[in-house]
Amino acid sequence: MTSYLPHLLILDSQVSMTKIIFHMLEGNGWRVSATHHPRETLAALRLGDVDVLLADCYLPHGNSWHVPEILRQSHPTVPVILMSAFVDEIEPGHADNPGVVMILEKPFGPELLLHSLDRALSAASSQGGCVNSVQSARMPFCHHGR
Repeated sequence: MTSYLPHLLILDSQVSMTKIIFHMLEGNGWRVSATHHPRETLAALRLGDVDVLLADCYLPHGNSWHVPEILRQSHPTVPVILMSAFVDEIEPGHADNPGVVMILEKPFGPELLLHSLDRALSAASSQGGCVNSVQSARMPFCHHGR
């Protein structure tokens, strides 16, 4: 019998970044899949089976700020972690987007990523899937050791 592994879906236009994250999580109890465009992400979410979405804030074909809003309507139990190399440029209101549990600053290491994913799962389960009201798990910015 195989045990259940939570599923992380990554939205990042950089294939190299998705490979780095995959290698960080390989062997650490996560299944990982990646998309490179918001449309692909929404299509993957329709298939179900996603526990956490990790999305880059800024994409070459637009930003991903609307993804948590759309996700909240169709998949309200899936928490979102946003990531960016430019956290100083993020408008404060974006961190308050319903469903967004935290924002990670790139680059980040495996320990911070695993901790963040655990917090996202805890936020979703402790609120019966409603991460919108989770204040104790909300971390506006998670810096990578500064």
